Amino acid sequence: LVSFDAQVIDMPDDNIVLPLDKLISLEIEHEVLGRMQCLTGRERFVITNYYYDNMSVKQLAVLIDRTPARVGQIRTEALKKMSGYENQEK
Repeated sequence: LVSFDAQVIDMPDDNIVLPLDKLISLEIEHEVLGRMQCLTGRERFVITNYYYDNMSVKQLAVLIDRTPARVGQIRTEALKKMSGYENQEK
């Protein structure tokens, strides 16, 4: 006869932030903030409010008095700048 004793393994709770996870999160945030320095004020406003404050394109369009399509263009241009893609095209 074979005995199967259940072994309880303590797994970290998904809601617990581990030190390494916190460090990685801080490094990513620092990198994003650094890359945002190349943006214009309007681009920075769109990116910040769209991604950090979860505002919709329509809401941003009203705030900056532009069409939603233009806000989308501003967001795309900003993301290209932040990724360095704009510099690679030239």
